[in-house]
Amino acid sequence: MAGEGVGGSQVGFAVLIAWLREFRRGALKGEPSDRALAMAAKVSPTTFGKWLSGQRFPQQIDDLLVVVRMIHAYAVRTGPVESVMAEMLAEQRWREAYTAETARRAAAVGEVVQAAQAQQVLERLRPGRPLEQVRDPFALEVHRPIQLDTPHAQAELPVLPPYVPREHDQRLAAVVEAALDGHSAMAVLVAGSSAGKTRCLWEALEPLRQEGVMLGWETGVRPHRSASVSTSAPSGRASGSRPACPSTAPRPTGPGSRP
Repeated sequence: MAGEGVGGSQVGFAVLIAWLREFRRGALKGEPSDRALAMAAKVSPTTFGKWLSGQRFPQQIDDLLVVVRMIHAYAVRTGPVESVMAEMLAEQRWREAYTAETARRAAAVGEVVQAAQAQQVLERLRPGRPLEQVRDPFALEVHRPIQLDTPHAQAELPVLPPYVPREHDQRLAAVVEAALDGHSAMAVLVAGSSAGKTRCLWEALEPLRQEGVMLGWETGVRPHRSASVSTSAPSGRASGSRPACPSTAPRPTGPGSRP
């Protein structure tokens, strides 16, 4: 390996590390030892091993140069120094390669940060709001349960009382399931006041929430008073109706989405 043609003015850091590892393993028969080199660089043998394997990038070039100098000195003591070996062990070459690799890694991190920022912008531009972020039932005007006057009793109660599914919940669940499978549909619940229409819709949101669906209307806006649903609602709807249109939200994307 010492005499192989790996020279040249532009040798990357990864190539230098690989050359150093093979040169020490072959020509120098594994000397100096990992422990000796690690002690000289003031790092653990595990960290030193990760340097040579390319699994970890040294934080300081001076720490790595200690290793390069020791290997160079050992090579000089044990035999003639070939021109390629001297060139590959030159400190200036290692400094230049280290600086270039540092700049490359910084640029890569910058690209990742920019990509994450762009993704955040796109998420903000998407219509509606992720259901995963909608955890307050009262923001969608689910009726608050009757509150007792005793603070201790209130502290022990859940946010909402247990829900008892009824026949219409099964029919609404079928609409939700169809929407998740990509079939457009709309459901309108019609009943008298305080019959549980909004609570029924709230319970139906959970499968959509798990699939990453967006909420089709803005929270805090009464759906039955405005056409704030993502699909235009028919005018003249009877009083006491609540729209449920899970299929109007954008199709979920990501690992949890369905085909």
